[in-house]
Amino acid sequence: MEKKLFVFFILHLALNTGVSLYGQISPPPVIWGNVPKDQREMKEYVYDTQTSAVIVCDFGIWYPVDMPAGIVRLQRHVRLKILREEGISQSEISLIYNKSEGENITDLKAQTINFDGNRKKTTPLALKFLPEKTLKNGLAEKSFVFREVSPGSIIEYSYSLKTKSVEHLKPWYFQSEIPTIHSEIQLVGFEPYQFDAVSQRLELPSSEENRWIMRHIAGLKKQPFISRWDDYRIGIHFQLQDLMTIRDEQEEWRLITLDLQQASIVSDDSASQSAIYALAQSLTRNAVTEEEKIAEIHAHVRDHVRWNGISDIWVNQSAAGLYRSRVGNSAEINMLMAHLLWNAGITAYRGFVSTRDHGKPKQFPLRNQFNDLFILAVGDGQSFILDATEKDLPYDLPPYRMLNEMAWIIRDTTAGWSKIPDRFYKETIIMGQLEMDSTGKISGEIEEIYKGYAAQDFGRKNREKPEIKIQETPGKTLSVHHPFSLEKEVHVEDKMLIVNLLSKYHDADYPFETESRVYPLDFGYLIRERYILNLRIPNNYQVIRMPVSARISMEGREMFFEYLCENRSGVIQIRTTFEISKSIIYPESFSAVKDFYGKMLSRIEEEIVLIRKE
Repeated sequence: MEKKLFVFFILHLALNTGVSLYGQISPPPVIWGNVPKDQREMKEYVYDTQTSAVIVCDFGIWYPVDMPAGIVRLQRHVRLKILREEGISQSEISLIYNKSEGENITDLKAQTINFDGNRKKTTPLALKFLPEKTLKNGLAEKSFVFREVSPGSIIEYSYSLKTKSVEHLKPWYFQSEIPTIHSEIQLVGFEPYQFDAVSQRLELPSSEENRWIMRHIAGLKKQPFISRWDDYRIGIHFQLQDLMTIRDEQEEWRLITLDLQQASIVSDDSASQSAIYALAQSLTRNAVTEEEKIAEIHAHVRDHVRWNGISDIWVNQSAAGLYRSRVGNSAEINMLMAHLLWNAGITAYRGFVSTRDHGKPKQFPLRNQFNDLFILAVGDGQSFILDATEKDLPYDLPPYRMLNEMAWIIRDTTAGWSKIPDRFYKETIIMGQLEMDSTGKISGEIEEIYKGYAAQDFGRKNREKPEIKIQETPGKTLSVHHPFSLEKEVHVEDKMLIVNLLSKYHDADYPFETESRVYPLDFGYLIRERYILNLRIPNNYQVIRMPVSARISMEGREMFFEYLCENRSGVIQIRTTFEISKSIIYPESFSAVKDFYGKMLSRIEEEIVLIRKE
């Protein structure tokens, strides 16, 4: 017990106050290929004896290559110790970098070090011509797998990352999926330039030496319903400051707002501007309300210009050029829509967001936190978050990627943070008319109705499948009819028939296995699921047991479940409603979530029992 308490104290100290400051020039904590005795003989990590691998050292140095051109370089060296068989998966390495920001990885080398007694065997990898894989949004990846890895192996790799994004260096994360013994980042040779170091999940003291160290950092325990794990890792973000003056936060936001405005300017000649005006008037000629105008303009842009898959805040082509190419990034498409709205007399503002895969917004003036743009339109006393990039979405439903808590809205004379409304739904309705024959076989027809993000998801997956007949209200609802039968879900015991009508739809996986949670449950949207199933039973069967109706709710109604079951003249009707009314549920409510979910599952698993009459 004393040892566990001591370990907890050390981990707590490291996680909350473990940053140390040293001189700017210092020797590296590890030397390539040189494995000290304590690393060689390590059998387990004393602060987490259950971990199958541990990062011995993660060491990086940022230094300038050509500051006037904005070119800087990160030199990084990572060493891991494989402790058990399960840890061998850590020998698969993936390095992702942003080519659109001028990033490139060079000087990549890697090796496995094994020991047989005092005999050392080194197995290097040939990575000079490692192929590059292109990902979306300008990202690229280089990946490799270490050879001859087994429990006891030391693996290490190093590389050089060159980037042109000097204004905002890539963040340094002290915390990884597995524990880390030593993590260190240095900024060397940047004088007289200075960087702000903005901490994430860490109390960070100011540093003139530009050297930050953490030791014995617990591994990041991954759990379901998290938008992006980097948001919850202990780390530092770096931002270049003005060379001559130190600006306050308000001034920083003013300058960032000017940059965002400049980035999203659409440049057109007078003829193109006249054409935009004529098009806006034509699209809205028959619209009576402002909302109808908004819907018409949104649908036109959505259906006539294709999104290239790149989220961006920069407009690189004019409206006329976009119409000619018929393809553009998110900023280009949405700013075209903004100009049409303005020319139709609709009030519309620019909203800048960090998408869910880019990271949580930080209410600190970091210039690189915004990577996407929507249009906030106001019509008939309502506000609409508009984005015309995704073909399956109506005007009143923003893309899921943008549901990330906050947005920076630039209005006529002001700019500031606004909360993204927590009102957008993923909704599913299942309705069934079923009948049991005299042998106990159940069949019938099911109608599945999908709304909101459920409609978008189902349409993407199934629209091209000829066997699925979709009835669609454009942009709003998808409806699918198909035959239904229960065979495996019906059990016969003597003369009794045991049925669970919901088992065919119920996901048996329990998503909340852990006893506690340190991160929020982030669903992104609200959820509503409804089932209405009617089962007609034949005269030769009698119902002897049915599930008991119930209503379950968390105290704040963040989650709600209602189960109604009744027998009406030989027709059993089951109606269930499940709702999640908050897109983010915080860790202090997790025990209530587990309790709610467990009660809901036990209710869903209850069965109908029938007996055959003699």
